[in-house]
Amino acid sequence: MECQHIKDELVKFIDNEVSEEIRKSIQSHLDNCAECSQELRSIINITKLCQNWKDISPSRTWKMKLRRKLEISQKDYANELEMIKNAVISMSRKIQELENSNYLSALESGIMTIEELSQYLRLSIDQIYDMIDYIPKFQIGYEYRFRKENIDRWIRALEGKSQHYGFLGDDWASEE
Repeated sequence: MECQHIKDELVKFIDNEVSEEIRKSIQSHLDNCAECSQELRSIINITKLCQNWKDISPSRTWKMKLRRKLEISQKDYANELEMIKNAVISMSRKIQELENSNYLSALESGIMTIEELSQYLRLSIDQIYDMIDYIPKFQIGYEYRFRKENIDRWIRALEGKSQHYGFLGDDWASEE
């Protein structure tokens, strides 16, 4: 028999799962082949090792130590989330400060974009567009611009009209 064929049959040989004729043939080969005999000894050693294998049991404190490690990692996670939350809040404040400074510089220059007018009047941009025909403005290209002084005059005029007309119950009185 060839060595590779013998090596393939060694486990069956150890477990007595070969016929008597094959057993004699393998034994004869093993008596004359040092390499295959070494292979047989290795398999027997591994088999004994596996048979004597004992399960590893964790220590009595293993679960408690694991719980502590998990709690610590969860606290670290909570701390990181808190740090991220604080960073987002801080960045949000900085952005608001920048927007306000841009808004204030627009007011100082006296000319506002529709977004700045929206902030100034504390109305949504949609509300501004609903009233766009009545608001004093000028156009640059396709964009509206608004002079602060004209907006202030327009607001005073609206205030004067509402005081002039007054209220009559739920209806506005008109001079028409």
